[in-house]
Amino acid sequence: MHTRLKIFSIAYLLITSITVLVMLVASFEQFNEKYLPSFMLAQKFALPIVISAMAVAFLTFFEPEWLELRKTLVGMRIILTLTLVLFSFFLKTVNLKITSETTIIIYLLQWVATLATTFQFFRMKSNKGAQI
Repeated sequence: MHTRLKIFSIAYLLITSITVLVMLVASFEQFNEKYLPSFMLAQKFALPIVISAMAVAFLTFFEPEWLELRKTLVGMRIILTLTLVLFSFFLKTVNLKITSETTIIIYLLQWVATLATTFQFFRMKSNKGAQI
């Protein structure tokens, strides 16, 4: 089970890194090269996917025993579900007329990676109770 999660973790982290760079560049260009709107977009939409990707990688590679705790799994399920909802909302706000096809494909790949990672955490079962 942890091998599959390691693969999801690495893929999710790589896809998230690329997506955040694309989001920042695209928003910078779409807001007439103004920094403040790009920064506000990063706070609203890019930060949650970065935090969730880092949390998944941290738990998978540095604290795998925490993945056996029910409390950790519930927390990650909530974080990933919120990230999926926020990113879905972001996808609805993307202007398809001025956004390139490559950027849209990267966004959709991020959405699929977030969905797959979320499902992976929902499939995991805790071996221990809520003890630490």
